[in-house]
Amino acid sequence: MGGSKLDRRRATTGRDLTWNQFWVGLCCAVGLALALAARAENIGECISPPKPQLPDGASATRQDMLDGQAAVKRFQKKNMQYMHCVQVHIDRTRMQAAQSLDAATRAMALTTHSSANDAFNAAVSAEEEVAGDFNIELREFNALQARSKEERR
Repeated sequence: MGGSKLDRRRATTGRDLTWNQFWVGLCCAVGLALALAARAENIGECISPPKPQLPDGASATRQDMLDGQAAVKRFQKKNMQYMHCVQVHIDRTRMQAAQSLDAATRAMALTTHSSANDAFNAAVSAEEEVAGDFNIELREFNALQARSKEERR
């Protein structure tokens, strides 16, 4: 009969097999966690655009306001591209979490998903803030222009 006493015990009890399965499972979980962590850093490939410098409505010329409006529109376009990039990560991590078989991988995917959601929400808030701030400056500019017209009459 072939094999040693240890081999026969492994075959009948399965203890070493379970231990090996534990290590294989642990290594797979760590590998997946590292892959997800690397993928989480890939949200960094989605570059959030900087907020534009807005003109001061109290002292701006008409051209300054038009340039400010163009800067806001460029920001909005770049921000939409950024949000699309982040949305891809949101969708990907949602699928990873749904398809994960082990709790550690699922937790990592959900954490990455949450971070991507936070980034998306911050981008929406930034766009609202820039538009709101520009509108404040525009109202101030328009009010000064109206007063200036009245003074000339």
